[in-house]
Amino acid sequence: MRGEKIYEYDLDVTGVTDYGISLDAILSGQVQIPPQGVRVDLDIRATIETAAGHRIALSADGVAMPRATEPVADLLEN
Repeated sequence: MRGEKIYEYDLDVTGVTDYGISLDAILSGQVQIPPQGVRVDLDIRATIETAAGHRIALSADGVAMPRATEPVADLLEN
């Protein structure tokens, strides 16, 4: 079951462990996403800053699904 989009953000990836095709190769366009697709599991830690300057700690896990036509991945987070 997919949820609804409730926010959008830019992500700075600080570390990746590849198994098979590298995420870097996919996002840079060096290789195409294979017919069976690709799955990227994420362990997310972030700080969100509100317009009023308050900071909120975020901890999540989820799956990223790269878009075939854009250097963007849709994240499904818990």
